[in-house]
Amino acid sequence: MDPQNGWLDVDLEIEAGLWKVKRVRGRQDFGGQAGSDDGQTSCMWVGTAVGPKALTRDEALEVVQKIFHPGLQRRKAITVAEYVETKFVPGYLQSKSASTRMSYRSILKHIIDPEAVDRIFTHPASGEAKRFRFIPGWPYLGELPFHEVRPTAVQTLVAEAIESGYSMHTVSQIRNAVRMIFSFAASEGDFHGENPARRLDWPGLRGRSSLRTGRELPSVLDPNRRIA
Repeated sequence: MDPQNGWLDVDLEIEAGLWKVKRVRGRQDFGGQAGSDDGQTSCMWVGTAVGPKALTRDEALEVVQKIFHPGLQRRKAITVAEYVETKFVPGYLQSKSASTRMSYRSILKHIIDPEAVDRIFTHPASGEAKRFRFIPGWPYLGELPFHEVRPTAVQTLVAEAIESGYSMHTVSQIRNAVRMIFSFAASEGDFHGENPARRLDWPGLRGRSSLRTGRELPSVLDPNRRIA
C-alpha cells in the first residue's frame, strides 16, 4: 500500500480479453508474503479489456481498489503531459543526443501545451523552440488521461495540423512522436493495448500523400530506433 495515499500497489495484465489481477503487493492472498514480490497471485478478473465496453487500465485499477478499500477516494489519473514529464523525457529522451531532444521539444509543443513543454525541459529554449505559443482550440493531448487516449484523439490532432497548413513532414513527426511516447510506455509496462497512433484513417488525408511510417520517415526524432 502506498503510504502517501493509501492506494494498493497493483499489477494488472490482459488475459483472454479481460483485466486480470496479477499481484497486489502487501497482500498474502494476492502475491505471496506481505511486502514480497514473489508468489502466485490468486485468480481475480475485474472487467473486459476489449470492445466498446472495455475498461481502461485506470478504471480497472479503481475497481480493484474499491474491492479492498471501498471508502477510498478516487485517484486522479495521470495525464499525457504528466507522463511525458515524469516518464518519457527522463526515461527515454534524456539519453538521446541534444539535437534529438531539441527536435522532440519542438514537436511536443504541437501535442501538449507549449508552456508545459518549456517547464519540462530544463535548458533554455532556442529561438526555433520559443516561437510556439499556446493556440486556443487546438486539440492538445496533454490534459487527456494517459490510459484513455484513443485513435480518434490522435486523428483529430493530426487532421487539425493538416487543415492548418503544416507540411506532411511535420504532420508525420507529430504522429510519430505520439506513437513513440506510447511505444515507450508499452515497453515499460505503463500502457497496454494497441498504440493509439499506430493506425490512423481520416477523410482529411484522402487525395493527399499518405503519412509515412516510422521506418519510411527519415525523421530526426528518432534516427536509431524502429517504432513498433
